[in-house]
Amino acid sequence: MPKLKKTILFILCALFVSACATPRAAVNPAFDFDAVKSIQVGNFGGGVAGMGVQSAFIRRLLAMGFAVRTDGGADVIIDGAVTTYVPNRNFLIRTPEDRRGNIFFMNDVTEIGGSAMYDLGTAFGIEGGRIMASNAIVGISAFMKDASTGEIVWSFSHTHQSLDLQGALNNGVRFVLRTLPRSRPQR
Repeated sequence: MPKLKKTILFILCALFVSACATPRAAVNPAFDFDAVKSIQVGNFGGGVAGMGVQSAFIRRLLAMGFAVRTDGGADVIIDGAVTTYVPNRNFLIRTPEDRRGNIFFMNDVTEIGGSAMYDLGTAFGIEGGRIMASNAIVGISAFMKDASTGEIVWSFSHTHQSLDLQGALNNGVRFVLRTLPRSRPQR
């Protein structure tokens, strides 16, 4: 029996470690990332979601010290698509109590605003009303190509959750850009 316990413990540890492993970006090892001084940022599919992701990339790349463009003339082009774009939402939920004081949820849900739900407490002035909130989710699939050759030199995808949409955008883009082979241009 002790051998079975060790085997189960080993399997559980292996599952835990593999679940915590960070995915790696696909990188062309022959490309000189240290030579990159300017980056053109694409529109990531347009629309509100694409413009939000593009703006987050521009902000983060500027903070990293890169010259950033949107109209050409850069060393590389970073582009991609928004794969998931779910703003955080708030819901008003009626939660009547039974005679024993037990709260139960009914189908009377009205959106006032994700995936994870949080109970924010009672709704002021509404008997039995509670406010629930969900996370915002942003999924980004990005790639970088050499502006002179068109060759793809880096690619990465990530989905990020946060309490609000701006947090999901900023932290998702920060996580994606951390996978670049180097972090700052040498000026």
